[in-house]
Amino acid sequence: MIMKRIIISLLALVLTLNFSYGQKMYDSPVVKETNLSKSIMWLNLKKWVSSAFNNYKYVVDLEDKEAGLMIIKWNCPIPIDGYNYCISNGYLIVTMNSSITIEIKDNKYRYTVSDGTVTNTLGYLPSYDIKKMSVNDLETAMNELEFVATVGQIYFNNSLVWDFDQRIDNVISDYSRRLNITSSTTNKGKQNKEYAYLQNNIEYIKGIRNGYNSVVMILCKSLENNINIALDNF
Repeated sequence: MIMKRIIISLLALVLTLNFSYGQKMYDSPVVKETNLSKSIMWLNLKKWVSSAFNNYKYVVDLEDKEAGLMIIKWNCPIPIDGYNYCISNGYLIVTMNSSITIEIKDNKYRYTVSDGTVTNTLGYLPSYDIKKMSVNDLETAMNELEFVATVGQIYFNNSLVWDFDQRIDNVISDYSRRLNITSSTTNKGKQNKEYAYLQNNIEYIKGIRNGYNSVVMILCKSLENNINIALDNF
């Protein structure tokens, strides 16, 4: 019962953290040359947006055909490779939010990925009953929630929305330093829970960082491939 009260308290703690948006990490234009006209690439761009996102009108924040300018704002869940109990079982949902600005001219275009954030929100499963959880499951969930709350408080001004900037690597570095001075086993030869806790935290943040980078890379590669498709492929 004590463990259940602790995790419920942590749930309340996470819910009290503020949400905010912040700095840019990918704000560097990528310029590409093509042998296509502005009008063809504009059609290709519109087709790509329609196929890459669920709702064209929802993600397109600005569209100016004459200027050859389109701004896309979007979000998607980040895969964390399923190692994490909370992620895989609905305690926490990690979502990346970003925007892409595409500018088109005859024979060239450029795009900029900016305003990157990752958002940690509480998830749930409708059939899930916290009262039936084992003590080990509760302890795992408690550690994950405590870590997310701690990172939000220390690095992101009490926010569950984390700017995807240098602070992500700072979190990894700080926890890695603590891991390096912590023994992996106790004096009795058993696994040190503090060591395992720090190791899991590092993997959690690395999973977010790698997931973010992977999604952005796939998205940009898809944009580059599709904006260069010749008109006769329509």
